[in-house]
Amino acid sequence: MDGFDLAIVDEAHGTAGDLGRPWAAIHDNQRIPADFRLYLTATPRTLATPRPQKDTGGRELEIASMADDLDGTYGPWLAELGLAEAIEREILAGFEIDVLETTDPSPALGESEEARRGRRPALLQTAPPALAIARSKP
Repeated sequence: MDGFDLAIVDEAHGTAGDLGRPWAAIHDNQRIPADFRLYLTATPRTLATPRPQKDTGGRELEIASMADDLDGTYGPWLAELGLAEAIEREILAGFEIDVLETTDPSPALGESEEARRGRRPALLQTAPPALAIARSKP
């Protein structure tokens, strides 16, 4: 395949971690040749220097971290815009998240803690969709 001049990788955090995963193929210039790569993400995955991790065959895994590193897989960060600054600059709308939590006023007698924890997801799935709302501030 002919190489690309520029590969733009959106949601690039999905390519971090084990370089043997299929999503990490974008980093391999032999598999996907590109002169330049531009990685975009709202949730960078900066991994600490990992203890050696091994695959199922006992081989040490190569790990890609999105750290701001000239020699790293992703290279240096070109720009960073935090959520608060984006809202302040009116690039993003301000928002708040309202969460309504319900409790059972009369739990069943003798019901175990495990049973109560199991019942909670079922209640949330059958509850009206307005229980968790993200809304723009005026």
